[in-house]
Amino acid sequence: MNKTAEYNIREYEERDHDRIMSFILSIIESEFADLTDSFSLEDIDNIKLSYSGDRDKFMVVDLDSQIIGTLGIKEDDEKTALFRRIFIHPSFRRKGVGTRLVEKGIHFCKNFGFKTIQFKGPRVMSAAKSLLTKVGFREKMHIPIPGCDLDLLEYVINNNHKHV
Repeated sequence: MNKTAEYNIREYEERDHDRIMSFILSIIESEFADLTDSFSLEDIDNIKLSYSGDRDKFMVVDLDSQIIGTLGIKEDDEKTALFRRIFIHPSFRRKGVGTRLVEKGIHFCKNFGFKTIQFKGPRVMSAAKSLLTKVGFREKMHIPIPGCDLDLLEYVINNNHKHV
């Protein structure tokens, strides 16, 4: 992949499905092999249906027709959105791609009136947690689960947040 080309952050399109599935599975298998059985891919099997609510969205980062990042946004309740499927290709981490993607997700949530955004993920997802902490998420709770401890991070939306 050409690391200097311009990437595009956009909404999921059905033609992306196989590339998204392959992208996410490759990261899970290479970085979280011990937890492979803990990752449900039910929402990724049918992204269009899983993220079809008026306040849901699935975003991709596209570079030269390759998926290099994903972010799913689901309405949890009237005030809370959930960030899911935060994956950035290892070659593009710490280059601003993830920050732009997450900031666009925050902007979407703010525009739809959410007050908080939560992310719940395995403790070993250190890259995703580091990215979220960088943009203002704070660890709210540690959830001990045998074989796969989870962390709950939360972002409180304010009207002064700078958007990309």
